[in-house]
Amino acid sequence: MDEFTTRIIFAVFFFSFLLISASFRVRANKLGDKFDVVKKEGVSIAIFSRIIGLSLTVSSFLYIFYPFAIEFAKGQENSWLTIFGILLCLFSLPFIIWTFKSLGNNITETVEMRQSNQLIKTGMYKYIRHPIYTTTFFFNFGLALISLNWLIGLIAISLFAIMILRTTTEEKILIEKYGDDYLKYMKITGRHFPILF
Repeated sequence: MDEFTTRIIFAVFFFSFLLISASFRVRANKLGDKFDVVKKEGVSIAIFSRIIGLSLTVSSFLYIFYPFAIEFAKGQENSWLTIFGILLCLFSLPFIIWTFKSLGNNITETVEMRQSNQLIKTGMYKYIRHPIYTTTFFFNFGLALISLNWLIGLIAISLFAIMILRTTTEEKILIEKYGDDYLKYMKITGRHFPILF
């Protein structure tokens, strides 16, 4: 598969994800809740998660429009890895949509909750407590495989790692709000991956 074709495929997936995410987030943000990101997340998590997220967006734009800018991170051509990346994105996208639909207006850019927040235990949340982090990681890693660019892959892994760190704070807040209900929910669900046994 030639590079121009892979960049087109990458762009279609990347912009599809941006449109899906933005549509759900814009609707939820119309509720008008105000958040103090640093206070709840902590300075380091708040700063690093946003820097890494921005880095992933910038590197993706560069790959699509100015691939020579990140050519230093280009891996060896491997059509099997590219195909696997396409399949990973195709597989992840419906789960991302399902997750956003399940979460509805509860979605925020931070660990803080909206005043109208409800504990969601349906859809993807029936199996995983933080499916947005998991599904977007697989999707972003799929993009890295499509591009065969180790920089995009490294950023995708770093973003998931920071989200795993952020989960601890998020779960403390959820336990404070929902108490025993959330503790029971934790016993029957996996944090980032389903409980298999």
